Amino acid sequence: MDDLVGYLVAALDRPTTYHRAFDVGSTEAPTYRELLSRTAALLDCPAPRIIPIPLTLLKVLAPMIERRRHLPPGGIRAALGHLGDDLVGEVTSIRAALPGPLLDWDAAVRRSTPVFAQAPGHKGDDAKDSPRSLRHATILPC
Repeated sequence: MDDLVGYLVAALDRPTTYHRAFDVGSTEAPTYRELLSRTAALLDCPAPRIIPIPLTLLKVLAPMIERRRHLPPGGIRAALGHLGDDLVGEVTSIRAALPGPLLDWDAAVRRSTPVFAQAPGHKGDDAKDSPRSLRHATILPC
């Protein structure tokens, strides 16, 4: 997050960045499956069990999941609509306007790990809402 905040603060000092939209991110293009497994490995957690479910079935089940989990209507369906988006932004324009290093996924996770490690339940505490208990199964559309 600090590199994103750094870009935002730096943009305030550069009028050439005003009224423009920039992609800020990495030049990597990992799949969601890769992000999950890499993050688990970096955090010294077992990889989550991934359950592939057809996207059309998830879209049909979305309203029922939202009601059961007390989620805002339409949220899951909207999120499912973005799963096909690539995870790579076009970073050349931001790097030209505000040169600086970009973090890859692993570096970003390592940088955020101390914050995550201090979260309740990270090491061994399987409290219901702990980060460790929230990552046991992940559903990905196939």
